Amino acid sequence: MAFLNWGPHLSVGVAAFDREHQGLIAIINELHDKMQAGQGKDVLAGLLKRLIDYTINHFEHEELELKNHAYPQLRDHQAQHAALRQKVREFHNRLTIGYNGLIAVEMLRFLKSWLETHIQQEDRAYGRYLNGEGIR
Repeated sequence: MAFLNWGPHLSVGVAAFDREHQGLIAIINELHDKMQAGQGKDVLAGLLKRLIDYTINHFEHEELELKNHAYPQLRDHQAQHAALRQKVREFHNRLTIGYNGLIAVEMLRFLKSWLETHIQQEDRAYGRYLNGEGIR
């Protein structure tokens, strides 16, 4: 069973962003699976780097689209993205400096909670806004 499951509860109603969110979930699930299999620090650090890169690209795409459609909550959304990028980099640094399974578990729990909450609240709000602009 997946650590984080995609479903209608995570859809924002914008196909491109739903696909990108599914990609984020897939990487988080892969990270979870590798941890469960006892993979080492290097494997997890590499996956976390991939997650960071994917997240940066997704956030840039999301923010550009929101800017292009004059989303009124863009600055708040950007601030939340910046905070997550910083937190994930901190986890990456902690794992790189001294691997500890507890750090990895803490990171996975944080990512799951943050992603579910952010998508269900903040991203759904922009989804409704973009849907009103004719973006599906």
